[in-house]
Amino acid sequence: MLAINNLTIKDCIFDNELIKDLSLSLQKNDKIAIIGSEGTGKSTLLKLLKGDTLNYISYIGEIFINGIVAYTEQNISYLWNEILVYDFLYDEVKDRIEQLDVICRKLLNEFDLEYNDIIHRKINSFSGGEKVKLALVKALIKEPDILLLDEPTNDLDFETIQFLEDFMIHTDIPILFISHDQRLLENVANGIVHLQHIKKQTLAKTYFYRGTYPEYKKKFLNQFDSDLQIARKQRADYKTKMEKFRKVYSKVEYQQNQTVRNPSLARLLKKKIHSLKSQEKRFEKEKDSWMEIPEKEESINIFFSESMKLNHSKRLIEFNVPKFVLPNNQIVKDLELHLNGGEKVVIYGKNGCGKTTFIKKVIEILKSKDINYGYIPQNYMDVLDSNISVVDYIMKNQNRHQEFRIKQILGQLGFKRKEMDETINQLSEGQKLKILLLVLISKDTEILVLDEPTRNISPINLDEVYDLFVQYQGSILAITHDRNFIEAVFDNIYEFSKDGLLLE
Repeated sequence: MLAINNLTIKDCIFDNELIKDLSLSLQKNDKIAIIGSEGTGKSTLLKLLKGDTLNYISYIGEIFINGIVAYTEQNISYLWNEILVYDFLYDEVKDRIEQLDVICRKLLNEFDLEYNDIIHRKINSFSGGEKVKLALVKALIKEPDILLLDEPTNDLDFETIQFLEDFMIHTDIPILFISHDQRLLENVANGIVHLQHIKKQTLAKTYFYRGTYPEYKKKFLNQFDSDLQIARKQRADYKTKMEKFRKVYSKVEYQQNQTVRNPSLARLLKKKIHSLKSQEKRFEKEKDSWMEIPEKEESINIFFSESMKLNHSKRLIEFNVPKFVLPNNQIVKDLELHLNGGEKVVIYGKNGCGKTTFIKKVIEILKSKDINYGYIPQNYMDVLDSNISVVDYIMKNQNRHQEFRIKQILGQLGFKRKEMDETINQLSEGQKLKILLLVLISKDTEILVLDEPTRNISPINLDEVYDLFVQYQGSILAITHDRNFIEAVFDNIYEFSKDGLLLE
């Protein structure tokens, strides 16, 4: 149904390759996941396959598509915020509305959305998860032969994620999807496309593996470790060999300088010097056959200070509200949360139930109590300043590192020197998240408040992020639907509902 042969995509603006020599076929029952860091061309690939005209790229290679292609974009708010649900859902099937109406109603019902209640509402009146559901319904009512999904589980609640997983597993529609959700990858994918940029994002490497995500991750990481050991040994052996060579060369050179009155010995030593120089050239030539030192995605190789002092008896959050009113005027009864120093608490719940509103209220309380906190919101631009440079923003919002050290860490996180001086609104979502993580580890905090903090990170690097928060000695209050993150980090799990916070 879909075949790609030797596809190379080049970014015409930055004059670098996004994707290099990708070949794959997508057949019935295939569920192939695309993984990789931000900016590696994942969404660009899906848009190209969808048939969009992309003026910022050029490509060579062959693309064969047979059938109807449906596509869900990562953020429908960008284009559709002021549009009615009716116009959004039926925009691409205007000539078949009556025929597809029954299918649309059934799909909305399966996604826990009532047709009559939502059809004349604007897209901007829905929560992030509800928007994702609407995007999926829009794709499925086309009765597609091929599904292209860009981060389909972003902002979905557990119930809808489970529905989506079941759908993806059991449908025979071939699916090519982008995801950072490790559990979704583990449960659904039977093929992996891994897009990687190394050498400070100047070199594209592309892998295709037909098999499960756990198999690929083990294979990739094992191969990485093996290649790294070989590459390091080659360089260590060369260093030892050259140290011995230089000692021999220095000794012969010294002897040659002492043979002024012995022409015969001088000639012998001169030949030996010539032979040693030839040997040195052979050693240098050996470097051409060395294995290149392998690189993963830019590692999230940052750490919190281990010297922070904790008061485990200090009550950081004391929240007790009999009637908590949400922006849509719904009421949450008996909303209560107590959190002490060092406790790590996570909250989950259905889309639109009020989790983010609650988190924002907690931030107000922490400010009023003058408690040092770190915050990653669901919308990064709620706290980022779009009009100043990356370095200036970080220096303004941290108290631990000098500017040269901040630039060093940004380099380790994959930022180019030019990107460090760019205004924040020019960056990808993944880069914005890295800035917020860097701010968190670069200032003194007693508590971190995190709203879906593991989105926009390559799944290959997610374990590093989990470890980062496991090692944090302060308190954490988080909203997340990342199931692996919950299991790895948190002590207490609460469900947010109309009856308050229910401890699991």
